[in-house]
Amino acid sequence: MFSAHIPAYRRQARYQKYMPEVLNKAINYIKESKTELKKVVWPSKKEATNHTLLVIGISIGVAILLGIFDYIFNFGLQRFISTK
Repeated sequence: MFSAHIPAYRRQARYQKYMPEVLNKAINYIKESKTELKKVVWPSKKEATNHTLLVIGISIGVAILLGIFDYIFNFGLQRFISTK
């Protein structure tokens, strides 16, 4: 619906009708989120550190593996191209 065709007093009445509803929904969402965050079991500092180091280690391992594959494929492609 194009709002330019609606008189200003009607647009204002519509916003006054729906704004409290939108505001109440937003406030309710924030309250529910806060309640849910209280239920979360957060990891200890040691667990968080161990998981962080695990992710870093796996990332480095995958990077090395991909580097090796890249080197092998590059070497093979160079040999394939140079033989022709």
